Amino acid sequence: MALSKNGDETVLCPPEPVPRTAQRPSPDQNGRGAIGGGSLSVDWERLSRTYIHPLRISILEVLGIDGGRVLSPTDLSRELRHDLSNTDYHVRQLAKAGLIVLAYRRPGLRGSSENFYRLA
Repeated sequence: MALSKNGDETVLCPPEPVPRTAQRPSPDQNGRGAIGGGSLSVDWERLSRTYIHPLRISILEVLGIDGGRVLSPTDLSRELRHDLSNTDYHVRQLAKAGLIVLAYRRPGLRGSSENFYRLA
C-alpha cells in the first residue's frame, strides 16, 4: 500500500499490479542490443514455485556445502531425513528447472541405475 496526498487528505492507495511475465527490452527501446537479438520472457510465477518448497531449498543447500557436493536422491533423503520418493521428485523438478545437473550415473542392481547430481 502506498500513501498519496489528495488535497489536504492522505489516501491509502493499493499497490500497482505486478505482471506475471517480464520481457527484456528490445534493442530499439534502450539503444543497446539484447543478447541473442530477441527478447527473454520470464514466467515469474513458475520460477518462484520452483524455489518455494522448503525441501528444494534444503536440497540446494546440502549440494552447496563445502564448495559443492555430488549426491544421489538416496543420499539426500538420508541426510535430510525425508522419504526417498518425495526427495527424488523434488530433485527431478530442480533438474528440470536447470538448478542442478546430472553429474554421473552409476549402474545398480538388476538393470537399474542411480543418478548423482551437483549444483548447476
